[in-house]
Amino acid sequence: LSLTHTHTHTGLVSAIMYGSLGQADLPAAALLSAAALMTAPAGARATMKMSHTSLKRIMGIFILIAAPSVPLREAFVQSSSAPKSAEEGSDQSAAASETTSGIMALPPAQQLPYACMLLATGSCAGFMSGLLGIGGGILVTPLLALSSDMPQHSIVGTSMVAMVLPAAASLYTHHTLGNVKWQVGRMLLVGSAVGAAVGVTIAQRLDDASMKKFFAVAMFALGLKTLKSA
Repeated sequence: LSLTHTHTHTGLVSAIMYGSLGQADLPAAALLSAAALMTAPAGARATMKMSHTSLKRIMGIFILIAAPSVPLREAFVQSSSAPKSAEEGSDQSAAASETTSGIMALPPAQQLPYACMLLATGSCAGFMSGLLGIGGGILVTPLLALSSDMPQHSIVGTSMVAMVLPAAASLYTHHTLGNVKWQVGRMLLVGSAVGAAVGVTIAQRLDDASMKKFFAVAMFALGLKTLKSA
């Protein structure tokens, strides 16, 4: 699984860049990472019990289901909200900006439920990352977008930071199982690192709504491609 090798380095580059820009909720990422670290090796070992075709089908179906989830949630929230005056809207936006800065900005009564949600999300993402050999962006990003009010840039940044260590754990487990083609992974290393840096740079030029739409379209295309190649 040279793909796991590639995702580890791609995620590391992305995590460093998003973190340096302050677009990652580090406490949330720590909770996600801790939970994912516990389940990623189990997911990697589970690959030995499934065929390559089954794994690709599972990945394709998951991606196709996750692709429209973020835009649909956004549309649902907007349609269910009562019309507000311009003044009320600006006040609401200001309040939202205060509540999207991370888990530590939440009221104390909301921190424990949110932490539990992050642990559950991390556990699921870790297992699926180890099982399918895919990065945290595909797994954690839609789950975090559905369950939090963070801006999309912060969601992606938090996902990248959270999954660096679990991806490394999955890579090590796959290595011990003889699943990693290191020669292929090294050939992909430079290109994937450069691609990650370019992707983060382009993302900084997109607003929040455009980021969500781009993510949904890219996920849907990837899901179709994965199912077609299964």
